[in-house]
Amino acid sequence: MLANKTLLLVDDNAMLRGIFSHTLQSVGIEVVQAESALHALEMLASGLCIDAVITDNIMPGMYGLQLAERLGGKYPLLLISGDDLSDTVRQKAEVTHFQRKPLTPPELLDCVKRLFKSSQS
Repeated sequence: MLANKTLLLVDDNAMLRGIFSHTLQSVGIEVVQAESALHALEMLASGLCIDAVITDNIMPGMYGLQLAERLGGKYPLLLISGDDLSDTVRQKAEVTHFQRKPLTPPELLDCVKRLFKSSQS
């Protein structure tokens, strides 16, 4: 189910990107990393083909919620944040799934499984 999927991982924390990438790659997911929402948008504009997005919320320049709004529901999107965000805010931004930080590698994989499952529905 997860193998052969390409996921865009957006987080300004390089250490977390590395941990998350390693976890996701261990189950066959190809991970493309972006250190900011603006970088992610540039990558997508240049023709990057992906199946889903995972983004942190609080980042310099543009928040993950703003990225979600810009993507307009085009991709299944998992928003990760230390802040609790209302359902209304998440629905407005077309966030497919939300997970509070911190999360363990097994929790991340569970979230990603649900993310891809919901995109098939």
